[in-house]
Amino acid sequence: MAIAKNIGFSNGDSRNAQGSSLGVALRPEAARALDRLNDAFKQRFGRDIRALEGMRSIAMQQHYWDLYRAGKGNLAAVPGTSNHGWGVAIDFGSPLDNRYSDEHVWMRATAAAYGWWWAGGTFGQIEPWHWEYQGGGHLESIERPGGLEETHGIDISFHQAGLPYDAVLSGDVDFVILKAGGSNTGSAYTDSQYANHATGIRNRVPVGSYWMNGAGDPVKDAEHFLANLRDDADDVVVLDIETIDGYTAWTPTQALAWINRVRQSYSGPVYAYMNTALAGVHDWTPLQKAGVLLWLANYGADNGTLSNANPGTGSWSAWSIHQYTQKGTMPGWARGLDLNRAKPGVFNHEEGELSMADVQQIVNAINDLKNKKNIRLIRDVSNGKVFAINEASGSYMHVESPRDLAAMAQLGIVPDPNVKGNITDMHPQNAAWTLKLYTDLGPAPKLAS
Repeated sequence: MAIAKNIGFSNGDSRNAQGSSLGVALRPEAARALDRLNDAFKQRFGRDIRALEGMRSIAMQQHYWDLYRAGKGNLAAVPGTSNHGWGVAIDFGSPLDNRYSDEHVWMRATAAAYGWWWAGGTFGQIEPWHWEYQGGGHLESIERPGGLEETHGIDISFHQAGLPYDAVLSGDVDFVILKAGGSNTGSAYTDSQYANHATGIRNRVPVGSYWMNGAGDPVKDAEHFLANLRDDADDVVVLDIETIDGYTAWTPTQALAWINRVRQSYSGPVYAYMNTALAGVHDWTPLQKAGVLLWLANYGADNGTLSNANPGTGSWSAWSIHQYTQKGTMPGWARGLDLNRAKPGVFNHEEGELSMADVQQIVNAINDLKNKKNIRLIRDVSNGKVFAINEASGSYMHVESPRDLAAMAQLGIVPDPNVKGNITDMHPQNAAWTLKLYTDLGPAPKLAS
């Protein structure tokens, strides 16, 4: 949720930044969010983020502007327009002044969950150190009137054959994750109730699909999963990582092999499911760096209610979905259900804004295509969907609306000026159409800092 920059004081007024974090002045909510982000950074790297400058006065902005115009300084905004002057921008020191550092890679994958983003990556003159606060992070400890709430859902499989969908969905169910299959029986299979569940729940709530690890080769398992993944159950996909039926839980290397193969054909949010114990056995950082999110199983007392509000996450910085009991009930079903809670923004979003899932799709596509010059957009009129196609790898991203393209532009993907046309002026009689876009770090589609 984007914040208002102007809170009643002029740009450069110190009252814009009456909060403090890491020794620099910031807007209070930005400072609180940065404190939380720094906690996660410190847990991962063992030290605090190094902050150089936050709030900036008009006089200081004028100084930077004069240097820039004289060719002696970095890119600078016109005095009175800088986000530093609103108290919502910060410049970090080493190693975050190097976009190829492990710390910078981690920040790009993590900061949005705390309301921060790498604005300097959109400037004509790239600034790895420049980050801005925009709010809306689902891990911020900020009270916001009318803000998003935690959502609740269930995950089901062949064990719930005959589930009365109308009755169950009348309960506290905001999302459902279906078992698509697995290889825990010795070979790859599709869950016997996958199609029935997907059809019964279709278009009612967000629906995802999961694959259980087992005896199979991760890449071949991924191909089986993709071949059977349903369009009405692909809001998120999950790799279930656990020791089961005599098969040892997959390692991070095996998990990444499955995930990387899936991402060649699917660009939505990808989760890893595991319990707290397994989260502490391996270093799962490679999955976090790849943008994978955690669906954590921790039942506490396992009494059908939430009995452990702060489950351990091992090497993960945070969970996004928490499976908190396997003994839940819903209207029409009293035989035990897996109950889950999801952080705000995972399955819900403010009207007119991108959900966390939407953003993750775009970020994954950008990460995949950042070194490519051309992206091809294809419209399949038969089903009314638009996709961004990576012609080099064949992977694609579903673009649901023009606002997705606007968000892509904000993140550095801008239309090719030599190609005319856009989503809104294409005609249905065209079986397909092409619009070239290119990834480019300049000129900046956003104002400089």
